[in-house]
Amino acid sequence: MNGADPLANYAYKAEMDSLKTKYKAGIQDVAAGTSPATTASDAEKQGANDYTNGSNVAVNGKTITIPTSGNKAGEAAAGSFKKGYQDAVDGKNDSTSTDPVQKATQEVASQTFKGVTNSTIKTPDEIKTMNPVAQVAYQKAEQEAEADTAKAGYTDGQSGKKLHQRTQATRLVIVPVPMAVQRVLRIKVLFMFWFMTVATTSC
Repeated sequence: MNGADPLANYAYKAEMDSLKTKYKAGIQDVAAGTSPATTASDAEKQGANDYTNGSNVAVNGKTITIPTSGNKAGEAAAGSFKKGYQDAVDGKNDSTSTDPVQKATQEVASQTFKGVTNSTIKTPDEIKTMNPVAQVAYQKAEQEAEADTAKAGYTDGQSGKKLHQRTQATRLVIVPVPMAVQRVLRIKVLFMFWFMTVATTSC
């Protein structure tokens, strides 16, 4: 920027204002539960990316040391993300929610829980095609559902909660035999063995 050239200063300011507008558009894209178009400017894509990073970090209980405005917006939306995710865990439906982040999170997390149960996991390339909020929700739900599956053997596809183990009726129940009963059984076995030996000798 040349301080002695008013036209240059004006052009610079106009360019910066345009970049800020596009950056904010990227933030608004993600906040609305969508993704920037593939033809979007780098500034718009950066805004969306910063928003996603801020939300992702906040959801995992961390903070960004020097956050951008996009990061801050994402961090502020973490509450909506957590609400939608918890509703998915609880098996609630947020399809009528007016909060796009909450709505998208609940829907994607619920679908992911079912997907893990049915062994229909998305590939990394498929995940990349999802909007930023959906990507964060999908990855979080997939990791937690798979962890539950590893611990419990399987999960409830609707809520993502760990299911109880098989009912008592279907388990193999092994009842411990008291020591006194064991002694009686041992004596009976020895007696039967002796009786059979004597009978065989007598014949």
